[in-house]
Amino acid sequence: MKKLMTIFMAVCVMARVAGADVWEDLAKYKMAGGKGFPPVAAHKVIVDTPVAEHGAIEEKLIAIIESKDATGDAKIFSCRMLQRVGSEKCVPVLAKLLNDDIMSHYARLTLERMKDSEAAGAALRDGLSKAPDKLKVGIASSLGERGDRKAVKDIAKLAESSCEASAKAALIALGKIGGKNAKKALDKMKVCDGAKDARQDARLSVAVGMRDTKALEDIYKNGKCYKHRGVAVSGLLTIDEGKGAASVADIIKGDDVRLRRSAMRFVSTLGGEKLTKAICGVLSDLPAERQANVIALLGVRGDKSASGALEKYLSAEDKSVKKAAIKTVGLLGDAGTVGKLLACGGSDKEMSEAAARSLAGMTDPGVNGALVKLLGNAESKDTALRALVARNAKDAVPALKKLLTETAAGKRSPAWSALGSLGGKDDLDELMKISLASRDKGDIRAAKDAMKNICTRDTDKDGCVNVVAAYYEKADGITKAFILDMAAVTGSGRGLDLARKALKSDDKDLYKNAVRAMAAWSNSKPEKDLMELAKSSPDEAARILALRGYIQMISKEGNRQKQLERLDVAKGIVKRVDEKRLLISAACKVREDSKVAEFLVSYVDDAEVKVEARKALVEKTKRFRGKGSQALKDALNKIVNDAGSDKELLKEAKEALGKVK
Repeated sequence: MKKLMTIFMAVCVMARVAGADVWEDLAKYKMAGGKGFPPVAAHKVIVDTPVAEHGAIEEKLIAIIESKDATGDAKIFSCRMLQRVGSEKCVPVLAKLLNDDIMSHYARLTLERMKDSEAAGAALRDGLSKAPDKLKVGIASSLGERGDRKAVKDIAKLAESSCEASAKAALIALGKIGGKNAKKALDKMKVCDGAKDARQDARLSVAVGMRDTKALEDIYKNGKCYKHRGVAVSGLLTIDEGKGAASVADIIKGDDVRLRRSAMRFVSTLGGEKLTKAICGVLSDLPAERQANVIALLGVRGDKSASGALEKYLSAEDKSVKKAAIKTVGLLGDAGTVGKLLACGGSDKEMSEAAARSLAGMTDPGVNGALVKLLGNAESKDTALRALVARNAKDAVPALKKLLTETAAGKRSPAWSALGSLGGKDDLDELMKISLASRDKGDIRAAKDAMKNICTRDTDKDGCVNVVAAYYEKADGITKAFILDMAAVTGSGRGLDLARKALKSDDKDLYKNAVRAMAAWSNSKPEKDLMELAKSSPDEAARILALRGYIQMISKEGNRQKQLERLDVAKGIVKRVDEKRLLISAACKVREDSKVAEFLVSYVDDAEVKVEARKALVEKTKRFRGKGSQALKDALNKIVNDAGSDKELLKEAKEALGKVK
């Protein structure tokens, strides 16, 4: 049975490999005009055949390469496919191609990828010694990719070639191969001028590979190219951080600008604590501008061990150095550095803001608590408050409430402002009590702004208004006005009930405050109230205020038909020039172009607002689609005829008239 299975498998393989003249077709393959696809059928056979069965395919490919009748394109394709299925069986065939101008490239790539084959390496080494100079470049590159140390001697000879391309390829290969023999060869060889940089590159690669700090120090100290010196220092940092760190510190103090730029990059990306210590150790020797740059890079570096060494620069006289230190200490410090950052701000507004930003970005979980503890410091309190707000430190709210009660009247505004940003609905009751207990006008204004901010941010706006509305009945006029203002901001239904109640009050000031609140309402709920007030309020100032609120409310309505209806209502109420202008402006914000255009026609001949009306009508009609009324056409013709020297209006009016026609 086993024998039968073996015979069956062999037959399957032969059928796959020999069937349907796949390989005969491949032997005739030509890539027309240098373009086209490789033979699909042959490629599919190779892909579909299990690895254990690649031997038969390899023989077919070898046969094509050796055939006198096969095309060059077929041989190239076969070489490429041997990269997938080739074994040592194909090495002798490929070795013969290394001297061929065209096939050498494809043969060496296949040999290059046979990493475990000594025969492939030997073929490449032999090819390097026998191939013409123009082909040696590629063969040397393949030996370099293989890391073939047996080839060092021959590649070193090629590196001393007067041909720059050959020398560079050989040097690159030596750098990749590495090892003691490559190092000796590179150290003693003489290369052409065009290959000297490549030789130094190779020396660096070999030194790094061998972890040869002595060679790297030699290149750093005696090299002439700043790039090579920088790479040498990078290698030192990787292999021996102590030596590398000393070199980086030396460079940063030095005057070689290009080399210093390389070293600056190392500060932010390489090494560990030794480099951090070395950099901090030379900071005091640097000019101010360089000090600031290095301090900033230490922040990017993120090594927290630098924090203590940088704290002394928080009091630097140079502002750029001080700002860099403030930012970096914030990045690297912890709760213990909070007080130092606050202190460095002082009365200098710029530095205080820098300290607040730095504190805002600190990640240590103890920072909020440290800021709260320092709220009692008069000099740094405002900075601490800004930092808490920036950190969204809601856990600081209890301390901020306490601060309100402990701070003298007239000096509570910063605390109120912070509470407005951090507090929530659950804090409003206590804040109302604190506010009502104050008689300082500044405190009261700050309290109102803070509580408005809370109501604006909180999602339960009705709930917020309900909290403050509980104080309405017993409140004085100022507080009632404040509660109505809060209701306007939130658009609360309960607040609207209070405003309507205030309209029935005999208190004239409260009446006006209620109208003012309705006029500023955040939604269209008080629309009818405002319309009635605009028509019949006995107080002219309140009537004007209500009308303005009603007109402004048109844009808050989402239904365009209702917007147009309200425009018509307002048109019957407006009397003053400023009211007409406000109505025209509101009309322009309504998206229904055709009907709004018709609405604006009635103001074209109104001497008080015809300038605004005509410009608005032209602008609306420019976007007009469909048929317009004769009145609209007449109005546009009138604008054209009356445009006079206003060339822009004349041009746009003609364009608008064309849209209507």
